[in-house]
Amino acid sequence: MNRALTAALAAVGAIVIVVVGVSLEGDDEDRGGDEPAATESEPSPETPASETPTGQEQPSQTPTASQTPEEQDRSTTYVGRVDGGAATLAVVVEGSEATAYFCDGVAVESWLGGSATAGRLKLSGDNGSLDADVEARRTIGSVRVEGLRFGFTLREVEPPQGLYRVAETISGAEVNGGWIVLPSGRQVGLVTVDGRSRPAPSLDPATGEVRVDGQVLTAEMQG
Repeated sequence: MNRALTAALAAVGAIVIVVVGVSLEGDDEDRGGDEPAATESEPSPETPASETPTGQEQPSQTPTASQTPEEQDRSTTYVGRVDGGAATLAVVVEGSEATAYFCDGVAVESWLGGSATAGRLKLSGDNGSLDADVEARRTIGSVRVEGLRFGFTLREVEPPQGLYRVAETISGAEVNGGWIVLPSGRQVGLVTVDGRSRPAPSLDPATGEVRVDGQVLTAEMQG
């Protein structure tokens, strides 16, 4: 009887062990199922984080760091005569913008403004337009003023050569003037006083001072 009871108890113990073992294995599988879920969720925040800064911020930082300061700080001036020598032209490139002044020194002038992008200039004004390419220390293109078109090749220059401009008021009359100082030292420009244009008097490139109708004005170098 004792032996039978002992055998019965042993059988019950074996069943309990098996049941507990199965229960424990089931718990391990649940944790194992949760762990992959946790593991899969970990790359989730990393993937967007890596895609957003790496894929979006880095490209935006590259042009900002390498291009924007250069574009904002750089200023280059080109001057010369148009093909055929009928007029003088100056172009000032400042970053992504450019200004040009066309003048025959007698009666015709044109101020133009526009973009300077990837070595390409596209400018326009009330009575003309300009298209050109910027190459090594020169700009080549064509300018159209009052229906006439001129080709040109302008060379890069350094101060005091370049483009000067003045906008003042004398005795209630508006005064606007433009000067192009060529490498030879020659000056070409026009001054408009109260709506009437005339050849510009000589200015002092060292100071920008010029006398108009008895008044001393200061022309500012462009660029």
